Amino acid sequence: MKFHWSLVGQWYLRRDTREMLQVLDYDEESGIIGVQNFDGDLDQFDDDCWRALPTVALSSVPSASPGTPSFARPAQHRHRVEVRF
Repeated sequence: MKFHWSLVGQWYLRRDTREMLQVLDYDEESGIIGVQNFDGDLDQFDDDCWRALPTVALSSVPSASPGTPSFARPAQHRHRVEVRF
């Protein structure tokens, strides 16, 4: 399965790092997906790496304030508690 152009502009939440990413570009020839995180840093992934990321598409654009808005948090993770010994 190849990356779809329709995903350009879409925001995603990485469930492992809680980082929000927006897809900016896709190069069909190289298979490289260009993304920008919520803080403005740029990064690239190839098709295989992108598909392996634990992401969830966000239903709306994140607000201008930093941090993960509540709409971006999947319900099963809203009340997760970390316990350290």
